[in-house]
Amino acid sequence: MRNYVLIDYENVQPKTLAALEGPDFHVLVFVGVAQAKISIDVAEALQALGPSARYIRCSGGGSNALDFHIAFYIGELASNQQECFFHIVSKDTGFDPLMAHLRARGLRVSRSTSIETLPMFRAADVKAAKAEAVQQGSMTKPAALEPSQRLDWVVSQLGKHAKNRPASPKTLGNAIGAMFQNTLKPAELTALVQQLQQRKWVSIKDKKVTYALPG
Repeated sequence: MRNYVLIDYENVQPKTLAALEGPDFHVLVFVGVAQAKISIDVAEALQALGPSARYIRCSGGGSNALDFHIAFYIGELASNQQECFFHIVSKDTGFDPLMAHLRARGLRVSRSTSIETLPMFRAADVKAAKAEAVQQGSMTKPAALEPSQRLDWVVSQLGKHAKNRPASPKTLGNAIGAMFQNTLKPAELTALVQQLQQRKWVSIKDKKVTYALPG
């Protein structure tokens, strides 16, 4: 879908337009009649976008002159193209009633306060954040721990239940197995119990378990 990005340069001066490179973007920078200067960064960024970007200088003054220009260009472009999305970049909430009217007419239009918060970039950020959360979550699952990390996990879990720790070797083995969603092999469970004993954090005598876990 073609995206028209209409920047209210009186209200927002983007530091970069690099994110808008590509055939799906067309950028219109609306400059107020009193604005005599454009930052060199924006000028170079617009040059890099080639024919997909241009300035539009307002032809008159007034508090809402630039707003009317943006509204006109949206109407003109929408009359010739059906499949497009209009993105107004401005902190001016005065555009919101216009957008509500345009949406009621079936147009796709949004207002963002910066290039970085355009809908497609917000969606990409949310997707990336979810992917990272899933990855981190899978890494912290006990079943995914490396063998060298398992003992610390067992100690941390036993430390959370000082008043309800397994009292026999059998229940201790069952509890450790449950800590790892029952994914460990019998030999791995035995090794963990032995490590607890070697470090004197667990003592087993007469089929009874006592604990001296590190603080």
